[in-house]
Amino acid sequence: MYQHQNAIAAKNVRRAALIELSVQLGNSVTSTANGNVEALVSTALPLRKKRQSVVLKPPSNLRVTNGINPRELDLKVDAIKGAHSFGFEYTQDPPTDQSVWVKTICTTSRCTIKNLEPGKKYWFRTFVTGGRGQQIMGDMMLSPFVQ
Repeated sequence: MYQHQNAIAAKNVRRAALIELSVQLGNSVTSTANGNVEALVSTALPLRKKRQSVVLKPPSNLRVTNGINPRELDLKVDAIKGAHSFGFEYTQDPPTDQSVWVKTICTTSRCTIKNLEPGKKYWFRTFVTGGRGQQIMGDMMLSPFVQ
């Protein structure tokens, strides 16, 4: 049993060394090519795609429905390429200059807001956050009565 574990440990050490050497080779080739794409392609090494900037779009098509459980509302907007998180803010109806907006951040375009007051309506507004912290505001709408 110990021989088997030793063999696995030795294999893992050799693999880590191979990965490190491969990274060093890739860095050396990239440095030698000095930005010459033709030279890089001629090496037959796998190349990474150049990063392209993504222009965020505002969240749209906000849908608000009663959740599975009482005192919950389910929110959904269309997915957005390049979005790192989706934000949903809400306040009780009617919104005023003194309204307090509660913010919830979700990692997907869906979110469930819990512990709402039954029989009330809420206003919701949305925003999306990109990889560099930029935020774009989206839709705003009134919810159905919370059950």
